[in-house]
Amino acid sequence: MQDVQQAANQGMYRAYQALAVLTALLLIVQPILFGQYLYNDRDYIDIHAIVANGLTLVVALQLVVCFLGRSKWGLATVVWNAILFVLIVAQMGLGYSSEDSDGAAQVHIPLGVFMFGLGLIIALLGFFDIRRQGSDR
Repeated sequence: MQDVQQAANQGMYRAYQALAVLTALLLIVQPILFGQYLYNDRDYIDIHAIVANGLTLVVALQLVVCFLGRSKWGLATVVWNAILFVLIVAQMGLGYSSEDSDGAAQVHIPLGVFMFGLGLIIALLGFFDIRRQGSDR
């Protein structure tokens, strides 16, 4: 029974790592798509919005899996994932309202840069067993 539980936990940890890496990749794709919109093709803004919707779903799943695996990464990692989720929801609101407001666009871009950094740090933390550091286990 212990082996089954350990295999399930290992699968959950791998799922979280994959979701965290996917989040970081999607966060770097977003400014590339927006740049394509600005300089090449106006249709890229629609792709930018579609990726934002997908990113929200990926981060929601990442948060759930992180919560379930909190024994490995600790509650702090769950909090960081929750913060990222809240920021992504706010970012989507800013993105959709930036069509009517220059102020929203002025916050949307630097917030996106911050979220990429946070997403990258979260992805890197997913590959370390934070709770075991400094112990003899």
